[in-house]
Amino acid sequence: MRVLHDLFPAFITVVPPNTVDDFKSVAVKSSDLPTGARYLERVRIVVTSDDKGDIVMVAADHHTGPRLIFSERLADLNWSGNKTDDSQLITKSGKIIAFKYQKGCNCGSRLRSWSPYQTMDSIKDPTS
Repeated sequence: MRVLHDLFPAFITVVPPNTVDDFKSVAVKSSDLPTGARYLERVRIVVTSDDKGDIVMVAADHHTGPRLIFSERLADLNWSGNKTDDSQLITKSGKIIAFKYQKGCNCGSRLRSWSPYQTMDSIKDPTS
């Protein structure tokens, strides 16, 4: 497994399947979200690649330490080429995640030391 992108801290917008026509048009925003969409701040988003394809992992701070809150295989990735611009990805199940780097140090966050290579709590991937 190799890391393709690792953004922390990051803003993300998560959109349910079949909500928008073009996943590349989804932007990171906290207002005017599509129906059912969620906006999160100060998360760590990691895109990795293995022999079966690409995987996205989203981790967030929790009072007991960093938690993996989302992990799924990718169908497509639209990398903007710049971490401060909106990038989008679509998962095998059709979920869309728009993401970008959030300026600031996020000092005190335990996500700084979180590693996607560690064994985490089990989260079932709906596409496997």
